Amino acid sequence: MEAIEKQKLTEDQKLTVLNVLDEFFMEFFPDLKKESKDLTEYDLLMKRKKEKFKKFLVQDDEPDQLNYIMEVCENIQEEMKIPDNNDFSSRFSLLIMYEMWLNECSFWPVSNPDLWKKWEKLKKIKVERIK
Repeated sequence: MEAIEKQKLTEDQKLTVLNVLDEFFMEFFPDLKKESKDLTEYDLLMKRKKEKFKKFLVQDDEPDQLNYIMEVCENIQEEMKIPDNNDFSSRFSLLIMYEMWLNECSFWPVSNPDLWKKWEKLKKIKVERIK
């Protein structure tokens, strides 16, 4: 059996992926950026999850996965260059990838009711800000 050759993203590729992800999160999850005084444990968890997902994508070492990630990111960059572009197929691919990862689900549409119940409880726990 032939071993899969390990591969890493170059620093430029990582930067591309991270920039695309930042734009992606701003577009689809603007609440993750907010600094509300009504911050909850859920908000903090989702911010941590966002950062973990970014690390997850740039640390992959399977060539097929890395090629796919780069292709999606490059397509997103191209889509975003066109004003009022209604084609968001690559962004939708990334959204599906994120939703599956976030919900620990191997299929889409995702379903993880146990996890969702935990998250609902976290939405009720307010975080006190240190001044």
